[in-house]
Parts: sequence; structure tokens; C-alpha cells
Amino acid sequence: MYLSSGRRPHRPATPIPGLPARHSARRALWAAAVGLILTALACALPGSDPGQGAELATAVSATLAAATIVAPEGESPDSQPTESAVAPSSSSVPADTQGELSLVYTSGGDAWLLEGEAPARQITSMGGVYQVVISSDGQRIVFARRGRVDLPSEIWGVNRDGSAQSQLVASTRWNELYDPEGFLFNDLAGIDFIPGTHALLLGTQAVPEGPGVFRYDDLLRLDADTGTLTTLLTPGQGGAFTLSPDGGTAAIVRPTSIGLVNSDGTGLRPDLVTFPMVITYSEYQWYPKLTWSPDSRAVGAAIPSADPLAADPSGTVWRVDRESAVATAGPAISGNFFFPQFGAAALAPDLGRVAFARSGATPNTTDLFLANADGSAEGPYVSGDVGWKGWSPDSQHFVFSQDSPADLMLGSPAVASEPLASGHTLQWIGPTEFVLLSGGQGSWTLARGSIGGPLVPLASPTGDFVAFDTTTG
Repeated sequence: MYLSSGRRPHRPATPIPGLPARHSARRALWAAAVGLILTALACALPGSDPGQGAELATAVSATLAAATIVAPEGESPDSQPTESAVAPSSSSVPADTQGELSLVYTSGGDAWLLEGEAPARQITSMGGVYQVVISSDGQRIVFARRGRVDLPSEIWGVNRDGSAQSQLVASTRWNELYDPEGFLFNDLAGIDFIPGTHALLLGTQAVPEGPGVFRYDDLLRLDADTGTLTTLLTPGQGGAFTLSPDGGTAAIVRPTSIGLVNSDGTGLRPDLVTFPMVITYSEYQWYPKLTWSPDSRAVGAAIPSADPLAADPSGTVWRVDRESAVATAGPAISGNFFFPQFGAAALAPDLGRVAFARSGATPNTTDLFLANADGSAEGPYVSGDVGWKGWSPDSQHFVFSQDSPADLMLGSPAVASEPLASGHTLQWIGPTEFVLLSGGQGSWTLARGSIGGPLVPLASPTGDFVAFDTTTG
């Protein structure tokens, strides 16, 4: 089964529990890790060998998702940030409504914005931009950049018209939060806008000299208008987060638990779900992919059994009610729930269906299975060299790759699959519409598509890597 990485992500002077105090690897291992990541990315491009990607994915998928080592696509001039007026703080802005598409993306190491039918506009010119996120109202854009590959991230903000560009978090801020002793430095680990606001949640991590991802499992809040950075949950209390659609709650996941917290940091309800740590056979810990229901009333996850390479792997679907904080679990379902979830959650947004894998009848094949969350109505859907890409927002469709990692197929329960498009990263912008990144280094395309409709090219970014985010506010 081909494995791929997808999108949109602590210690105050004391050692991180369970981590060595020192890493003896030389900086050559850092360079080797970069090469390994680039090789894994190359394996995801058209015409590449999917078997090579499968061999490398376990070791580097978490590193790719965390973007701890991303080469800048342009060097930053050695100058101080430009002084600019900072807009007043806005704790709440109108919730997004269905409207024209706003697409922010990286090209040549800078951020670009495309709105509706207007031509795309370059909104930064400093280089080194590797991640972009846009507020749900489309008015504020936040981007992460690196002055050099071996330096921590900076976070910047800019208005949609290019005004009020300012540095929100300096690269030195991460080491001021926690002592990085034993590591190269501390860095950003995941960032996303809280829907309906100009505030973001983010986490941090320690970067070792060799391969690995070591999250502090904290939670911070950043005001994108003023640059105010606030610690909501101290190291060990937070974790990777997934925001509810209404923006009110973040589901917090650690390698052995799932909890809830209000997006302002109040009302922490930790360890509502606990499970054994999943063996990754690599230098990172596994954080489950979470799925919120569209009405924000519940969050769920498909948790794999502890050893994904065991002869009889299984998975359990958990559901957590937001208001009552009551967690319920279905029966164990026989199958592999670990490998399909590198890039996307296996549990559908309605929390009623789940996808998983089993070894095929012939060598080097994988059967993609669907079942209800309680294990009923189980059945195979397709067999071959399959890679899971995720469910549509209305849970009526799902996307997977077959035979080649870029050959995307559209599936639906009880309906045969059909070709969707050629591409790598897909972000849904509605129940039936999506934005798709296709191509490869030097020849990228961002296009808008819909189920049953044509792909409409939107932009042709340049550079080794492309990141993008969307809103329809």
C-alpha cells in the first residue's frame, strides 16, 4: 500500500519525559534527514516508484507533516522587518459564509493570493515562505518562513491587500519559551486559524540533530492582528489539535490520549480517550487523526492497535460528545488502521463510516475496506496498490489513489469508483468541490474541481514545494 503525507500543523528548562537528554548524532544526520524527506517527496511525483515511497513513509511521514525541515525557496535579505501599522485586535470576526473562493499559496518562496476571477497577486517578497494559512473571513493571511534551512521558523501576518505586513513571532521566540538543551533548536509544530476569528492555535517542537519529531505537547494562541502570543496549555497538557468547525473547541491528541479544551484555553477535559502507544518503528510518535462532525457536537477517531506490523492488526472507532465529554467506543475491527491514516483520517465526518486496509489475496496488494463505525456492514471496496486520501465533507464520497500515487479515484459506498484527477494534495471547499495540487518540481498546477465536473486551472506555482490554503468567506 502506498503511503503519503497530507495537509492542513515543552519543557520549561526540564527534560521532556521519555526523551534522551542528549543526541550524539552529528549535523551530517540532519543533512541525511533532509535528503530522506526530499526522496520521499520525489516518490510521490508522477512516474516514480510507489514501492520506494512505502519503504520511506514510516520514517519520514511525521517529519513531513510537521514541516520541521523545509528548504526555503528564496533567501531573506538581512534586514529588520518593515515597520507597518498594525490593525486593532479582533477577537471575533463574522463567521465565514459561502462565497467566492480565496486561495493563498506559495510560489518561488513567497505567498500569493487568488480571489474569485481576479488574477493572482504576490503579497510577500522576502522568500523562504513554506506554509500559509488564511482566516475564514479571507482578510488576514499568516505565513511561516525560514531565513535558512537550519534556522527556526518565523511567523508573519499580512492583510489580503498586502498591507500591515509584520512579523508576529521571531525565530528566537521558540527557544525563549523552553530550554532546547540536547536539541538544535525549538520550532513551530502546526498552526491554524480559529474559525470566525483572527486568532490562531499552534504548538511547538524540539528539532534534533538527526531524524525525529519531538513535540512539546503544548498549546499556544497567537493574535494575527497584534502578534500577542499566549500559552494556553503548558508542556504535557496540550498536543496536536483539531479545531471544531464552529471554532469553539479544540480536540487535543497525544500519543496515548484524546481530550477537549475550549479554543481560549479554558475548560480543559483531558484524557477522555486513552489507548496504548502505537509502535511506529521510527523516530517519532504517532498522533491519531481526528474527525469533527459538521455540527461540532462530537469528535471521533479510528485508533489502531499497538503494533501495525502484527499478524492481526485491528482498530477501534471512538466518539467523544463535546457537551457531555462522554467517550464511547465500538468493537475492535480487524484490519490495518495505521498505514491508511498517514495523510487523512479514516473516519468519515458523519462519524458513521470508517475505511481501513487488509492485505490482498495476491502479493503486494491491499484491499480497501469500508464498514460502519460499529463494525457492521463490513466489505471490501477495491484492491491493488491503494493509498487513502480521505472523505468528502458530506461523507458521501472518498478519494484514494490506485496503481500510481497521483492517480486519484473517487469512491462512494455501494457505488463503483471512477477516475477523479491526477494530483497529490486535495483540499475540499464544499461537499462536492475541491482545490487540487498536481504536477511536480518546476511544473505545479493548482486547479478547482468538482465531482462530475472539469478541472479548472487556477495558478501555476514555481519552486520545489507548494503549500496552499483556502476559504470561501
